[in-house]
Amino acid sequence: MADFKKRFFEAAKNRTNGCPLFEGREKGEWDDLEGESITLQRAYPLTGEDGQYFAVWFEEDETNFYLTPRILTDVLTDGQTIASQEGVELDEVIAGLKIKVGPEKKTKNGKGKYRSMEVIG
Repeated sequence: MADFKKRFFEAAKNRTNGCPLFEGREKGEWDDLEGESITLQRAYPLTGEDGQYFAVWFEEDETNFYLTPRILTDVLTDGQTIASQEGVELDEVIAGLKIKVGPEKKTKNGKGKYRSMEVIG
C-alpha cells in the first residue's frame, strides 16, 4: 500500500475513532448523575456541528464517558486556555475538580434546555 494511502487511512481512523476516552466505555447519561458530586479525571476536546465540546471521565464512574453540556464546556475551555498558557496538558489542570450535577432546566423562553452544575472544589 502506498505511503499516502496509509496516512489517509490513519487520519480517517483518528477522525472516526479518535477519542481515547470512548474506548472500553459507554456513553453515560447526565440524568443518572443528577444530585451527585463527581470529580473530573480526564477531558478530551471534540468538535461538532455546534462547535467545541468535550468527552469527560469522572473518578466515580469507571464504565462511562460523558459529553459535556454548555456550562461544563465553558469551564473546560477556560482550563484549556490555562493549560496552553502554562505549557501543560488539559488533564493536569482539570483533574480533581469537583462538580455537583444539577437538574436539567428549561430556558426562560421555554424553547430550550440546559443542565445546571456547580463547581464545589
